[in-house]
Amino acid sequence: MTAVLFDLDETLLPDYGAFLGAVDDCAAALGAPGGMGRTLHERARQRWGRAPAAAAAGMRDMSSWEALWAPFPAGTDGWAEAFRASAWGNALADHGVEDPALAAGLAAAYGEHRSARCRPFPDTVAALDELRAAGVLLAVVTNGMERHQHAKLDAAGLTDRFDAVITSEAANASKPDPRIFATALAAIGRDPANTAMVGDHPLRDVAGAQQSGLRGVWVDRDGGDPRGVVPDARIADLAGLAALGWW
Repeated sequence: MTAVLFDLDETLLPDYGAFLGAVDDCAAALGAPGGMGRTLHERARQRWGRAPAAAAAGMRDMSSWEALWAPFPAGTDGWAEAFRASAWGNALADHGVEDPALAAGLAAAYGEHRSARCRPFPDTVAALDELRAAGVLLAVVTNGMERHQHAKLDAAGLTDRFDAVITSEAANASKPDPRIFATALAAIGRDPANTAMVGDHPLRDVAGAQQSGLRGVWVDRDGGDPRGVVPDARIADLAGLAALGWW
């Protein structure tokens, strides 16, 4: 193996846990109730399903909790502002607080708190540095918007560790579509037979990679369900990459 492709969210960086932590950070900073994260997620999910067509098309790989701070496509900024304020307002109401001004303030401040939570998993940096020291090419292959995914990598201090970053927006294809893997391989000049894909999602990351001729490594941090997928390797965290002996 001479190259490794990495998923981003829940592989290199926490995603849902970072969302919950950022909600608490934001609430504490503005004097709102704590523990609103899961309620906010549910309220955002309900409204996110009614996003205008432009946003739905441009953010097809975006979760409702990511939409609370990601940049929206041109022409949908007004809807985005209302979506966020409404989600926060409904979550506050569920916690016994009726305060539209506070909801608007939380919606406006949340992005800064979420960006501050873009921190790598404890095993990420050492694993990447070990692979780079061995001469292995590294790339990120992530479903998401170009500007948003790059911003997360920048905030986490990881951008310079990769030879390429391929988003589904830039590739016009989402994992497990073979086209996004082909785009990544072309960017780093490697063949699938000499490349592994590392990710937390059995279908999108592992099966998608295998169907494109790459080895698929499942990062199973929480004892998850492989959904019928048989990975080439299963590791509990990125520190487990070194023990594979592939590099």
